[in-house]
Amino acid sequence: CFMHIKECSSGLQEFDSLDCQIACHLIKSLVTIGDTVRENVKKAQKNYTNFFQNLVLSCLATGFYPRDIEMNIRLDRTVLGNQISSGIRPNDDKTFQLRTSVEIDRNHKGSYDCFVIHSNLTEPASVEWGKYH
Repeated sequence: CFMHIKECSSGLQEFDSLDCQIACHLIKSLVTIGDTVRENVKKAQKNYTNFFQNLVLSCLATGFYPRDIEMNIRLDRTVLGNQISSGIRPNDDKTFQLRTSVEIDRNHKGSYDCFVIHSNLTEPASVEWGKYH
């Protein structure tokens, strides 16, 4: 089978010091003088909070043929809404690839997986990120 499924990025672990340095750098870069600064800092703090609360799960299927495929990211076996898809794209070897991503709340409890249905699979494939919290 030409199907390869892999976890591209989950980020479901604690932020390390590099993440904190990047986030702090983003906030510091907004700091200037005057009333505009206070407004920018408030906006930055709000975005900074979202940066720590939300994660992006991304699933990649590549090397599949024929073109038709169904791929979804699920929570507790229920398809999540608001998924973003790259659309099916060709590879150089005449096979195809598809990437699907979804933003999730890092504090939400449950089991996440990438679920794929393709004609070359004898049964649907599921790659789990695992249970959290």
